[in-house]
Amino acid sequence: MLLLVLLILFITSTNYNLNLGFILTFTIAGIAFVSVFQGFSNLVNLELEPVAAENTFAEDASNIRLKIRNPGKRARYAIWIGWKHAPEQKQAYDIAPESEIIIQLPLMTTQRGRCQVPIITLHTWFPLGLLRAWSYWYPDMQAIVYPKPEQTAPHIPLSGEGEDETAGNAGGGEFSGIRPYRQGDSLKQLAWKQIARLDPDGSNELLTKEYTQRGGGETVLDLQHLLHQLPLEQALSRVTAWILQLEQRHTDYGLHTGDLRIPASSGQEHARRCLEILALYGERS
Repeated sequence: MLLLVLLILFITSTNYNLNLGFILTFTIAGIAFVSVFQGFSNLVNLELEPVAAENTFAEDASNIRLKIRNPGKRARYAIWIGWKHAPEQKQAYDIAPESEIIIQLPLMTTQRGRCQVPIITLHTWFPLGLLRAWSYWYPDMQAIVYPKPEQTAPHIPLSGEGEDETAGNAGGGEFSGIRPYRQGDSLKQLAWKQIARLDPDGSNELLTKEYTQRGGGETVLDLQHLLHQLPLEQALSRVTAWILQLEQRHTDYGLHTGDLRIPASSGQEHARRCLEILALYGERS
């Protein structure tokens, strides 16, 4: 459009011998020509460095942190940064001379495993918005995406064998109350006395007795045994949900995945290790 306008101005000025028209035409052309170098210099020599890729759960956003350094003595204005595949998510930044900034870009995940950070685009319309200068960056970063936790996970087995070995008293635990039945609960845990008192004509759900673990018990999550009952992804999601629940209770737990056995422990580092094992389960090294 700019070239078309310049062409019309030039032809009109030539036909009517308009000196002011020539001045306007070549002034606009000169500004556009200078804009090419201004736009280029607004991006050139920027130093890009990956900082961290936050681990997250499937279908959640991973926060990708990047460092951009301006080593020159000129400020950089309106640098738009974002994903190449999602241009609508770009954000604009100004970078002062001889300084650096840390930016954070959310990356949506879809499935568990290793998530390679995609191509990042940097572009600018500086100074007048007439021309666009751009560059692509391929950051060498990966995020670990954990399995999505199961929303309604059943009772956590103390033995890890997919079902409580002593379901009548939850592995020696103490009775803590009655709750609605969840899929996967043992029939031995059903609160038959309370169920018998329900209105037979109503649409009441089954009830399950719930127990709390006594000190000295150990929870072992056995993924291999659970795979005999559930599909792979559902089993991973269930174990993920159990890990989060046990961490909230500050309860020690171990993890068995067949060849790999993680001893019982608790804490953020232990949870991170277990979740990473689940995220990469079945992946060839």
